[in-house]
Amino acid sequence: MNLITLNNGKQVRVSAEDMERLAGFTWSQFQNGRAYRRELIPREERVGKKIYRTILLHREVMGVDDPRKVIFRDGDPGNCTRDNLVVKGPSFRPRQRVKKPGSSRYRGVGWNRSKEMWQAYIRVNGKLKHLGFFAAGEEGEQLAARAYDEAARQNFGELAVLNFPRVRRRRLVARPAQPQRAEVPALRIAPAQPPAEAPAPTVTVAPAPASDVAELYQRPVEELTPEDLEVMKARFLGERYRGRMRRAG
Repeated sequence: MNLITLNNGKQVRVSAEDMERLAGFTWSQFQNGRAYRRELIPREERVGKKIYRTILLHREVMGVDDPRKVIFRDGDPGNCTRDNLVVKGPSFRPRQRVKKPGSSRYRGVGWNRSKEMWQAYIRVNGKLKHLGFFAAGEEGEQLAARAYDEAARQNFGELAVLNFPRVRRRRLVARPAQPQRAEVPALRIAPAQPPAEAPAPTVTVAPAPASDVAELYQRPVEELTPEDLEVMKARFLGERYRGRMRRAG
């Protein structure tokens, strides 16, 4: 990016073909953002004391030293590239002024304290034109900004500086239809299942004869095995069941 640094430290963009020619001068900046330089008028063109003339950067880029006007397409005085500058005739109606800090962030919109509403206005040929009042709030402020954009298009045409610039959409070129590929069903791989655990074998204890069970009851507890305890439990539950049947019968 080709940038020219001004006396106040700010920078202005210029085209590559103008960079070497313009960088050799000392440039300053007006309050409206436009860059300029002072040039001493030659002695043969003046009478008496030294006289300086002001040369604007954007006019020197386009080589205009006559009554014609040089307009910034985007309204930014810091963009002095050739693509952003257009030369108009002397009768061209002046464009919008540079946006200054105010009550609204939008161009041509201000807050009316007496009515407590947003007000839209535009200046054309030095005359201020009222565009209407709009309700308070962000929605009303945007409606006022759009009213200004509509008036700017009517008065300044394609060079109007808008709050909501139109976005240029690319033209879509129809492409020949591509043959559709046959869809191949995707193979689904089932997740690996953990091996099923074999059920624990069921141990069936055959009921022992009555004489054997009686001997088990006579043994000490520490001498009994788990199998002996199961046999004693089965005998005990069998007797309880038979006793219930007798009471029920």
